[in-house]
Amino acid sequence: MEQIKYRIYPTAIESHFLKLNTADGRVWIEQVLPAKKKQPICQVMINKALLAIGADQIAGRFELTPTANPYVYIIQDTIDGRTWYGQWSVKDEECGIKQIEDLK
Repeated sequence: MEQIKYRIYPTAIESHFLKLNTADGRVWIEQVLPAKKKQPICQVMINKALLAIGADQIAGRFELTPTANPYVYIIQDTIDGRTWYGQWSVKDEECGIKQIEDLK
């Protein structure tokens, strides 16, 4: 079965979607406005960090789980179990991801 490299996930905000590169873990926010609006449709990268590189980039490796907060999501590496907390915003400085570390 062929794996899908990109997936789109809805958010609680009707006009915004999260796009995940399932091979390297990068995430974009996609804004799709109703046809009556004159503003452009746009895409903004939330995290630029590659979570897998080279031969480790395997389509289907990463999954995204939206949370009850429309600005927060979880990225999971389905191969090694690592997870990241991600957040998006209209303000670039409030966007990004942070790895969730094991409690010691």
